[in-house]
Amino acid sequence: MKYLRRGFLLIVSLSFLTTVAFAQQKEAALTNQAVVKLARAGFKEKTIISIISARLPAFDLSPDRMIELKRNGVSEKIIVAMLARQEGAEFDHPIAERATQQDVDRHAEQVGREHRPQPRAGRGGLEQR
Repeated sequence: MKYLRRGFLLIVSLSFLTTVAFAQQKEAALTNQAVVKLARAGFKEKTIISIISARLPAFDLSPDRMIELKRNGVSEKIIVAMLARQEGAEFDHPIAERATQQDVDRHAEQVGREHRPQPRAGRGGLEQR
């Protein structure tokens, strides 16, 4: 009976610790929405980048989501830090430092081209989709 009680307490304790660990991991993940919230709350760029480096990334950095981040007031430097963190790079990594306004503009142009309506033939000639 004594061993049964100890075994039960051990199982309950392990179950509790596992639940707490999973909850902390989920809470620790940083999302696009959290970064937008921090930017809108007026946190400094440097502070947000520090938070990004300290938390697990759970970002959606598809082109549409990056445009959404930019429109919601997230600076390009923060977006570059998010990209670097998602890729596992450090922020002082040369790739993160080399991202310039030209890189961002080039990417925006590419995304813009991908989302323009494509002409297609119709009954009376060319139509826009």
